[in-house]
Amino acid sequence: MTSMMLRGLEYIQNTGGNVTQASFEEDWSPVGSMMWEDLIKAEYIKEMKGEAGVSGFISITEAGYAALTESHGKCASITILPDH
Repeated sequence: MTSMMLRGLEYIQNTGGNVTQASFEEDWSPVGSMMWEDLIKAEYIKEMKGEAGVSGFISITEAGYAALTESHGKCASITILPDH
């Protein structure tokens, strides 16, 4: 997963599922549509279905949550020691 894909997933996660494809693409312009395509192809996100078909809201898939967890687990930690 690229760093941009990770940032896109974090953005979706932070909205609590309250983001549509249109708002995602607008918020991430000019690369929003490319990020959307990459996240869909990787099966990290999907549009949630409503009674009348597609609701337009984005949901992170199990694969997306697994990728988030894996990426966050790889984050390096830095310990700053006091000068003596």
